[in-house]
Amino acid sequence: MTVTSTFLSKIQNRLNEYLVSCCKVLNASDSSLWNSECLMFFQRVASPFLRLFFIIELVVRFSLFTMAFRTRAFSAVINGVRSSSRALGRRVVTTYGRSLLVPMRGVPVMFMSTTTDQNAKKELSPEEAKKMAAEMLFNEKDLGDNKKDSEKVKEEFVPPKKEEGAPEEQHEFQAETKQLLDIVTNSIYTDKEVFLRELISNASDALEKLRHEQVSGVAVNDKDLPLEIHIYTDEKNGTITIQDTGIGMTKKEMEENLGVIARSGSKAFLKKATAEGKAGDLGTSLIGHFGVGFYAAFMVADHVDVFSHSATDNETYCWSSDGTGAYQITKASSAPRGTTIVLHLKEDQKKFAIEQTVNRIIKKYSNFVNHPIRLNGQEVNTVRAIWAMDKNSITEQQYLDFYHFVGQGWDTPLFRLHFSADAPIALKALFYVGSMQTEKMGLGRMEPGVSLYSRKVLIESHSKTLLPDWMRFVYGVVDSEDIPLSLSRENMQDSLLVKRIRKILTKKFLRFLHDKSTKERDQYLVFFNEFHPFLKEGVIQDYDNRQDLASILMFESSACDASKLTTLDEYIKRMPESQKEIYYLNSTSRSLAQASPYYEVFKRKGLEVLFLYSPVDDFVMTNVREFKGKRFVSVENAEIDLSADEPKKEDGAKSALPEGLSEQAAAELAAWMKTSLGEKVKDVKVTHRLVSSPAIVTDSNNAGYRRMVKLMQAARGDLKGIMPLEPMVLEVNPRHDLMLKLNEVRMSKPLLAQCVTEQLFDDCLVSAGLMDDSRTMIPRLNSLLLAALGGDFKLPAEVVSLSANEEKKEEVVTNVDAAAEEKKKQ
Repeated sequence: MTVTSTFLSKIQNRLNEYLVSCCKVLNASDSSLWNSECLMFFQRVASPFLRLFFIIELVVRFSLFTMAFRTRAFSAVINGVRSSSRALGRRVVTTYGRSLLVPMRGVPVMFMSTTTDQNAKKELSPEEAKKMAAEMLFNEKDLGDNKKDSEKVKEEFVPPKKEEGAPEEQHEFQAETKQLLDIVTNSIYTDKEVFLRELISNASDALEKLRHEQVSGVAVNDKDLPLEIHIYTDEKNGTITIQDTGIGMTKKEMEENLGVIARSGSKAFLKKATAEGKAGDLGTSLIGHFGVGFYAAFMVADHVDVFSHSATDNETYCWSSDGTGAYQITKASSAPRGTTIVLHLKEDQKKFAIEQTVNRIIKKYSNFVNHPIRLNGQEVNTVRAIWAMDKNSITEQQYLDFYHFVGQGWDTPLFRLHFSADAPIALKALFYVGSMQTEKMGLGRMEPGVSLYSRKVLIESHSKTLLPDWMRFVYGVVDSEDIPLSLSRENMQDSLLVKRIRKILTKKFLRFLHDKSTKERDQYLVFFNEFHPFLKEGVIQDYDNRQDLASILMFESSACDASKLTTLDEYIKRMPESQKEIYYLNSTSRSLAQASPYYEVFKRKGLEVLFLYSPVDDFVMTNVREFKGKRFVSVENAEIDLSADEPKKEDGAKSALPEGLSEQAAAELAAWMKTSLGEKVKDVKVTHRLVSSPAIVTDSNNAGYRRMVKLMQAARGDLKGIMPLEPMVLEVNPRHDLMLKLNEVRMSKPLLAQCVTEQLFDDCLVSAGLMDDSRTMIPRLNSLLLAALGGDFKLPAEVVSLSANEEKKEEVVTNVDAAAEEKKKQ
């Protein structure tokens, strides 16, 4: 481990010199860039293994940095940003518009060397820095030549200009209709089944237009005809027919709406109504935008017939096309008001003439359109879009039925959140939390349960972008009329807007849970016991919402009764004013936590400790780090100092603790134990934090992290690759009877003392949950049991062979034996 640390330290120092020199060349000579402002990066990373991963990432980044530095483009960029050395120290941007140096995991790329070599920390003069950089990066002469060449090229370049006074000819863009139609029908959509969604959406718009005309007092044909959408399938002839009783089209409208690609009839109708001041709610009820949805029919059909009877005309016309760039319009026999589209399916698309297939597609994409959809006479869309309704008008049964529809289950949900927002974007949402989650049953990772709709038409089922991944246990819908959609209406265009929507939804849900945790504690406890793994996953992954998530976590506490959970806010309220940290202990059960040697001093002082029972909890605390200014500290941490809280003894008062070894004797025993254990331990120290336990092992950060790694490796069966245990600190209690007796026998019975010391260290590892295989202790335990029963003690050969420092141990034992023999002779 020492070799690894030395190797990493050398790489670290070299990279530091490299970056400092680069920034010096760029006139970023402000020492605050790498002194006061930049963090001691490598000092914050406790594990050399993590350092190695960061080193690899830095090497890749510096390689890219060097490549860019050598180019003329980079030297040109330097001229433009040289005036801002602070910004340049943090980010170097190439002409490709990509950051080569960016902060990693919240830590600036630049860092200060941790070497003890004062020469390495000495600030270089500009001349020295340029010389060093020239040796590592490039020849200084090349930089000057590149700059001159760049300026010369810019001076010689003369862009062409228009002739003054020359006449201008106006032209319109032309398009190859057949090729354009082929692009529209075969390149926009990724899934062929969306053709039905597009045609149903067009039918819904036609019905909305007719409804608007009727409300506006316009006389229409067949005024008593119900507003419905009918779909008929014919497997024998390989056709599917979509019929609506909407506004219909005249011959001219057929030419304009079907004969012109990308002309939206719905958009034109809305524009006209708005100009006349009669738009009303059309803006929210019309679905069409682009004027290309109809042509999706040619993805599955080799011939399409459109029959239409306008609400204001007495003639019926038929528009026909095979999708090759031409169409025909003829008169047709009289038909009811509205439009009928007949798709003659391609041979390989005849599945869309099967009733069950069409039923599934309707329920998937168009289940919530405003009008009834009847498939072969049977109504399909029986579930209403209750998220768009007034909450006061919705019954509990309707809420429950809708949950069963979106959650595909039959249980009763624990929570329901129905809300709408107007700014910064208008949206409506309905969320459910079920009564159980399936991941704990070993059924695999749950899929996101929230789908995105726009004007009640499905855009993205089980969306992975609307909510953070840890919220995948939430079911429901989000509907927004303002979302900018792609041409295919299969995804959203504005990624920044998606992030804002995600932020709004997440914050709203977290506030909802927080209210439940304070106002409806019993119900929230039921939720937390079932879904707490998702909340903890969010703490680890979701940096933006980490503190909000931490506020709704609950833990057992030494200050509360068993099985009673408390929040972090409640813990802080109970803290004494002098306490600055939140203490926690990870164990497998409350009884073991209370019996833990790490808890002894906290119990004696009356300090509250949170009891955690999952290895994941260590990772949670490591990621949260602090809550409302209070730092999380494991009671296993070697850096805990509670001496300031020691009660002062009055003159003449006796200590409640038993007398132990003298300070000198305790120090000598600790030194002997350190030598005996060799490289197993980093150090052996005397501690006064223990009450009834003889010793503990401590570490600044590594214990919890290693338990987490061990858990993940065991989960995937990688037991051979478990990370080796780094040397830890062994803290011994000089007042414990075992330590008093060990100090006595270490001279008279060195082999027994040696075996007891090793067993004591392994006992401490077991207590800390860090023993990989406790079976290795069995031979030694058998020998100790034999000695306890009065038998002759012999150090097992297996234990000797497992010694981490064989030569040192033999030397210690030999020296102790010799001293004992000499004492007997005297």
